[in-house]
Amino acid sequence: MGSFKKHIFVIALLSCFLLVTAAASLVGAQNQSQSSSNANVTGSHKLGVKITSPSKNATVPAGQLTISGISSDTAITNCMVSADWNDLKPMQNVTAKGPGGANDYSNWTYAYNETYHNMTVGINELTSKIPYYDATMSKTLDPTLYAEY
Repeated sequence: MGSFKKHIFVIALLSCFLLVTAAASLVGAQNQSQSSSNANVTGSHKLGVKITSPSKNATVPAGQLTISGISSDTAITNCMVSADWNDLKPMQNVTAKGPGGANDYSNWTYAYNETYHNMTVGINELTSKIPYYDATMSKTLDPTLYAEY
């Protein structure tokens, strides 16, 4: 690997580490008391998303893989988590598993399979993101946070 590529790789790894660290601290904020009003949540809700399984740099077999994660979303916020593989678009909607029901992405899962993409031999970069939408779910109100593995 050339010197330039090594530097880019190291910068990318450090960036991922910083983003995951920031997301983890934001996800901790979800345990704090929140207002039940969307108007109040819009102004003060902080975003965070994290892939919790498999662990970072885990060796996984080629083929199907189910990942799980957490986010700062609740049943009363307009967030939706999505995931991708090696930046393959479009990103895929994950399944909400939070205690608040079908719109609570505080816990979530996604199954990679042949419909979107299976895991391959070698490095598989898995990314999750969480945009915060306006009431019509038509545009994001805050910057999107990413967790990459």
